[in-house]
Amino acid sequence: MGRFVLFVSIVVVVWSHVAFAETKAPGTQAQIALAEQALGLWVEAEYDPLPAFDQRGKTLDQKNLASLTTGLRVIQSHLGTLELWGNA
Repeated sequence: MGRFVLFVSIVVVVWSHVAFAETKAPGTQAQIALAEQALGLWVEAEYDPLPAFDQRGKTLDQKNLASLTTGLRVIQSHLGTLELWGNA
């Protein structure tokens, strides 16, 4: 079952990237982020839904916006920031 879920997630990511290339729809980009989240691609998953938030009034209804917000919180909980300082 695990391999099947992995396969389906990869197919969804690839198909969504093709669909996004044609439409540039924020909703499609949000779906890509959720599929990347399922694959554990945290950095890519955080980047992809951000344009959907910028255009939320145009294409996302409240149900999808709530799901995307929850997904983004989960994604960001797996990421951190590291700031390095040094003397040159």
